[in-house]
Amino acid sequence: MPDPSPSPAAPSARPDAGDRWVYKIVSPAQWATLQQQRAWAGAPVDLADGFVHLSAADQVEGTLARHFTGQGPLLLLRVAPARLPPGALVWEVSRGSALFPHLYAPLPHAAVVEMQPLPVDPDGGHPLSGGLPDQIDAQGAGSTTTSGAEAALLVAEGGAELLPEGLDGLANIGEVIGAVAELGGELLGAVAEGLSGIDL
Repeated sequence: MPDPSPSPAAPSARPDAGDRWVYKIVSPAQWATLQQQRAWAGAPVDLADGFVHLSAADQVEGTLARHFTGQGPLLLLRVAPARLPPGALVWEVSRGSALFPHLYAPLPHAAVVEMQPLPVDPDGGHPLSGGLPDQIDAQGAGSTTTSGAEAALLVAEGGAELLPEGLDGLANIGEVIGAVAELGGELLGAVAEGLSGIDL
């Protein structure tokens, strides 16, 4: 496990100013581990390099293409820098001489403000539909959100344990119920048919 204390910034690095969202690409199993352990030291490549690799909004697509093609279902976590340990997030020169965000501490579950499943195309890629939020607005690191459709997809693919613990109020719960009802109508019908032949 890497040393959780921040590494001193190299000349080609700068501390994070907290004004941009950062992102982490994970598998459903890694997301479940993060939820269970409340903090996660990272994937094998993160452990080997001594920091958790993150991406800015405009770097996610390149990271997916370069490192995750063919890996099946993935999740994209949006992370609030303000919820990370002070001084642990540093932007350092990496691919193409660009500055990338590197986290010199385990990723806390509380820092994840949004999770979304990434689709998989026939070639094993993970296309993004639309742009990702980059600049943090005045409302900053809002509460954790998962849309009803995303929640229903997670239930279908990986079980309810993959859902974030804090859904964003009753509106999200209503979305979840609506999405599950839409997707599960046929399943409920099948269950009802099965139960009709059972004597209770």
